[in-house]
Amino acid sequence: MPSAKPGKVNGLEVWLIGTDAELDLAVTALVVVGHVMQPVDDHGQPDPYQRHDLAGLDKPRRRQYLRLQLAVSAPAVDTTEVDLGLLADAA
Repeated sequence: MPSAKPGKVNGLEVWLIGTDAELDLAVTALVVVGHVMQPVDDHGQPDPYQRHDLAGLDKPRRRQYLRLQLAVSAPAVDTTEVDLGLLADAA
């Protein structure tokens, strides 16, 4: 059975869409779990000026692109074997 190994996910690309307040919250949450690789400002922080206005009915909302590096820990793997015959009998 393959197992997940701890490591990093490099280059996860996401587009966020929302109001400025929603984008601020989403970026803050993502910074907690990973590292924003780009776009960043001169201080290495996510650059809010990289937000783009949407058009039409979505005009109050904006979109922001982020490229992230996330630390990944191995999930707990249940090695318990299940007898499928017992499950079928219980049904």
